[in-house]
Amino acid sequence: MNHNRNYKETASLYDVSYSQVYSWVKKYDAKGEDSLKDRRGYHKPNDQVDELERLRREKETVFKYYIRL
Repeated sequence: MNHNRNYKETASLYDVSYSQVYSWVKKYDAKGEDSLKDRRGYHKPNDQVDELERLRREKETVFKYYIRL
């Protein structure tokens, strides 16, 4: 299979594993550049979460408010 991609060399260049490079390439090929964005820490808006998560967020907000007082 000739695809003009050198996963091993790229992994070495960026000090990541071969499998990480392979994973990135598969994501990029499947869904484009947007699929490579780091979404860690991303939270859904309150209207898109279930009641339990909404209540957890509300509790956290109240807790943070009282700590500041």
